[in-house]
Amino acid sequence: MDKKIILLIPNTSQKSNKGPNCKTYPYWNELIDLLRPKYSLWQLLLNSEEKLLNVDKYVFVDRMIWEQIDFLEQCHTWISIDNYFQHLVHASKIKKPGIVLWGKTDYRIYGYPENINLFVDEKYFRKDAYGKFHDEEWIPEAFVKPEEILGKI
Repeated sequence: MDKKIILLIPNTSQKSNKGPNCKTYPYWNELIDLLRPKYSLWQLLLNSEEKLLNVDKYVFVDRMIWEQIDFLEQCHTWISIDNYFQHLVHASKIKKPGIVLWGKTDYRIYGYPENINLFVDEKYFRKDAYGKFHDEEWIPEAFVKPEEILGKI
């Protein structure tokens, strides 16, 4: 039996001036280890972005937006940080809810109710929800642990 596909979208094109971007999920490797036995993992990424380790397929998306959406039809679900992908899926004809990993961004402002929006605690949300986040401090504790994600698939 073929494994169900999960798309992973870990990157953001926004860079930080202080090290890791405040949207950077710190537990990708652990999450991949938990998912690999049951799922086929595909990473969507730009040529300039870092590859995750131990995924089954790298899908480079330096292409048209609608071609990225085509991958939704092939997958069971998708897991992303707060980046462009959740907005793209929401605006598309293919309504496939996914899991969005929130750290310091308020999902009630930037997220969509059809997705599973995972966050640790509102105390980590940025005070200026509409301001630039480039200089925000990265706080790994602001992100849910992989085991919580596994329970939502």
